Amino acid sequence: MNRTYINEVQKEIGNTVKVQGFIENLRNSKYMAFIVLKDITGKLQITVEKEDHPRSGGHHRSADP
Repeated sequence: MNRTYINEVQKEIGNTVKVQGFIENLRNSKYMAFIVLKDITGKLQITVEKEDHPRSGGHHRSADP
């Protein structure tokens, strides 16, 4: 799977994408985690529901570029 830059993620809504970058911020609560990922084109917030993926963090549920 090819990397998708953060500024291109909005065009891929509904598809699985691979993004890479640095974690700028991580907010953790009992049931959810919010990860702000940053690459050279922008920032992306990834929301993880821990109930569905308690050990690995799982896949994102929503993305807000």
